[in-house]
Amino acid sequence: MQLELRKRMAHRLDIDTERGQATLAQEKEAYSIFEARFPSFSVLHTDKTKPEPFDGWIVRAGKVTSIVETKCRVDVSFGEFVTRYHNKWLVTEAKLQTIANYIVASDTPVPLYGFLYFPDSKALLIKKIIEKSGEITARELKHTNTQATVNGGIAHRLNAFIPMNDAMLLKGS
Repeated sequence: MQLELRKRMAHRLDIDTERGQATLAQEKEAYSIFEARFPSFSVLHTDKTKPEPFDGWIVRAGKVTSIVETKCRVDVSFGEFVTRYHNKWLVTEAKLQTIANYIVASDTPVPLYGFLYFPDSKALLIKKIIEKSGEITARELKHTNTQATVNGGIAHRLNAFIPMNDAMLLKGS
C-alpha cells in the first residue's frame, strides 16, 4: 500500500497540488495584466496536465509570436525583489537550455519572454530571455541550493541569475 501511494505521488504534477493551483491562478492574473496593456495579444497556457518546457504561448491574430516562462513570487514584494535580490531573477540553467533547444528545433522558432510576477504588488516584469535563434540573454551562472518545486524541497543545481533592471514593468489594479 505504501509503495503504491509513493508511485502515485511520484507521478503527480505540481499543478495538481494546492500550491500548484494557487500558482496557476497567479499566472492567470499576470497574463491578464499583459493582455490589458497589449489587447491585440493573448496568452494561452500550455497543457498543465503534462510536463511542458514552458508555461504558455503569446498569440496575435491566431499566430504564435513567442513563448513565455512565468514565475510568481509570493514570498517577496516587488520592492523587496529589487533590494534584497538585486533585481535578479533566478531560473535554472537546465530549464533555459531545454527551452533554447526547443526553440531551435521548432519548425517556426519564436523568442521566449520571461514573466516575473509579484502577486502582492500586482507588478509584472517582462523580459526577452531567449532569442528565436536560441541565444540566451546575459546572465550570471552559479551553483546554488534552491527550492526544488512550488511544493518545496531543496535542490543543488546550476542556476542563472538574470538581471531584470531593463525589463518592462506593468502594474495591475
